[in-house]
Amino acid sequence: MEYQFSLASQSKFFLLCIGFGFFLGVLYDIFRIVRLLVSGKRVFLLAQDILYCLCCTILTFFFFLSVSDGGFHTYGLLGEILGWLLYYVSFGSAALRATDWFVRVLRRCAAWIVHIFCLPARIISRFLRFVLGEHKKTWRKCKKYTYFHLKKAKHLVYNKGIKMKHESEK
Repeated sequence: MEYQFSLASQSKFFLLCIGFGFFLGVLYDIFRIVRLLVSGKRVFLLAQDILYCLCCTILTFFFFLSVSDGGFHTYGLLGEILGWLLYYVSFGSAALRATDWFVRVLRRCAAWIVHIFCLPARIISRFLRFVLGEHKKTWRKCKKYTYFHLKKAKHLVYNKGIKMKHESEK
């Protein structure tokens, strides 16, 4: 265990931190693909950003623990940020276009699969519309008359209280 970093070990640590920041940029693009595929709601975006920051924090902690024997060095954190920015400026723009293309292809494949699986349901619904279409007027009348309710039982006799003609003639 070294208590003092030599210049060579500090340079090696800084370069490793730049590489680790590059890896964190790749991890961000993976999170971006999931974000584009799943949802665009703000709550989901917030939860995913918090999860990304938490992953970066935990991974950085374990990285510092393994490379610098648990010592925290500010230039290591700056190296990570520099590596992330290098990724974003260099490979990030190409990865952005590639992920957009990848998401479009995945969405088309998913739409095609849904189309294939929904085909039997569409055929059955077209058949039912054809069969029930012949009785369209009957269905409309039934639907129209379902809104009229029956009279209450005690008012079913309409001539209550009216004398009949043949009784009055006697």
